[in-house]
Amino acid sequence: MSDAPPYPVYIPKTFGQILDRVFQLMRGNFKLFVEIAVLPPAAFYAVFVLIAAAALWPVLKALPQSPSPEEMLQLVPVFVPLMVGLTIFYLFVFALYLAAASFAGVQADCGIKVTLRESYAVAWRHAGRCALLLILIYFICFFPALIIELVMFAGIGLTTLHKAQPDPVMIAFVPFLSFLQMAAMVVGVIVALRFSLAFPASVFEDLTAWQAIKRSGILTRGAKGRIFLALLVIYAATYLAILLLMSGAALIGALGFLAVSGMHLHLSTPAIWVLAVLGGIAFLAVMVLFTAASWAGYATAFAVLYNDQRLRIGGAFASTPSQGTSA
Repeated sequence: MSDAPPYPVYIPKTFGQILDRVFQLMRGNFKLFVEIAVLPPAAFYAVFVLIAAAALWPVLKALPQSPSPEEMLQLVPVFVPLMVGLTIFYLFVFALYLAAASFAGVQADCGIKVTLRESYAVAWRHAGRCALLLILIYFICFFPALIIELVMFAGIGLTTLHKAQPDPVMIAFVPFLSFLQMAAMVVGVIVALRFSLAFPASVFEDLTAWQAIKRSGILTRGAKGRIFLALLVIYAATYLAILLLMSGAALIGALGFLAVSGMHLHLSTPAIWVLAVLGGIAFLAVMVLFTAASWAGYATAFAVLYNDQRLRIGGAFASTPSQGTSA
């Protein structure tokens, strides 16, 4: 009778192997991962443009006259609720994305091909759980920073509303609060590393929001440094790509300007507006694609790290998650 174990013993991946696996998965599934990741930035920019256009339309109609401070202040009761609604909407969409991306990434790491429809079907099946999980993570990690930000905005808003002269104490207090908020944000990011594997755990282990948070705390034990470095590498690669893109766009724009100037073309005002609108649409499209690609990289890293940590703890290869697993 053989003494060989029924499953091969799992050998933990090194940091270099984790990055290499993330790169392989991104290269082999780039179209799918980016298609999944396009939804949050596309929804955000589309709704934001509509809200900004609706809120600023009175100002645009008054051009070329400059709006008075009173007219600008009247926009606050309209713009703030719209932005709150946009934030809630975006959190819901982003929660769906994280669940869909976790499903697709973990399955890809297990060698299983899935589709865009299947990924979002899994996320939609428990949309409420996804939204609650994201809200809980955000609340736990960034609640102090949010409170500090609200205190700053309340102080500035009350001063503006009552048309009072700036208080010297307030002038000194705002930078101090800004520093506290920055410190709270840094602490929040560090705490968020503990919950970075909550969405894959919720999707593949059929856990409630709170159970997924506790499971992520177990999975990330001793791995937070590795997770942070992996995300830092992806951020650096994304930043470099955006820098190259912006440099290329600036060069093309400069060459186009020189070409138009050399031909002594005089564009009419409608033509200028059309070019500005087309340029804005092109810029937003590029930003959506780059945001989607960067988030796809982060989600893929979370998926690889989730499998690695799950198998480290288990000590042997576990069964492959099925596509029917509830989110």
